[in-house]
Amino acid sequence: MRFALTAASALMLSACAAAGGLNMVHTVIVDPYFGISEVAVTGAPMPTRVIGAPRDGASLDQTLAALTLPARLGARPARAETPDDFRGLRVVFAYAPLPASRICEADAAGGAAGGGKIGVTEISAALCRGDRQYSYGILRTQAAGPTDPGFRGAVLQLFGAIMPHQTEEFIRPRR
Repeated sequence: MRFALTAASALMLSACAAAGGLNMVHTVIVDPYFGISEVAVTGAPMPTRVIGAPRDGASLDQTLAALTLPARLGARPARAETPDDFRGLRVVFAYAPLPASRICEADAAGGAAGGGKIGVTEISAALCRGDRQYSYGILRTQAAGPTDPGFRGAVLQLFGAIMPHQTEEFIRPRR
C-alpha cells in the first residue's frame, strides 16, 4: 500500500527561486513500509536508470554526474544501471514524466526530450527495487538540464522529497 504524504510534505509545492529559476516538486508518493535508511547503507555509487534526454542536449554521463543523493544519504553519486542492478535498490530518472504505476518496470520508456511545456523541464523519479516502487515524485523546473547551473539544486529538491528524512516511528512495521 502506498500513500501520499500529508499536504504539507506531499505536494511540496516548493517554489524555490534558484539559479535555474522556479522549481516545483509534486505528486510525491512514499511507501509507508520502506525505511529510507536502506538507501544510506546500500553502498556507493547509486545505480540509476536514465530514461529520455534533457532539453539542453546533455549526455548520459553529464546527467549521471549531476545526480547526487542528499548529503544525509551520503551524497553518493549516480552510476549507470546495469542489468544486474534491476533486482536491487536503484533510482529511475525520466526526462518525461512517467506514471508512478509504470516507472519501475523494466521496459518503461520515456517521451519527448525534456518533457513539459516550452521553457519547462518535467522529470519523474522513483526509488525502485525490481518493478516495485518505494517512492515517486515529479519535478518541474526551468533548468534545461545538467549544463544549467540550477539543475543540481532542482534535482536535490526532488530527491529530498522522494527520499524523506524518517524516524523509526514513521516507518510502519509489516504485518
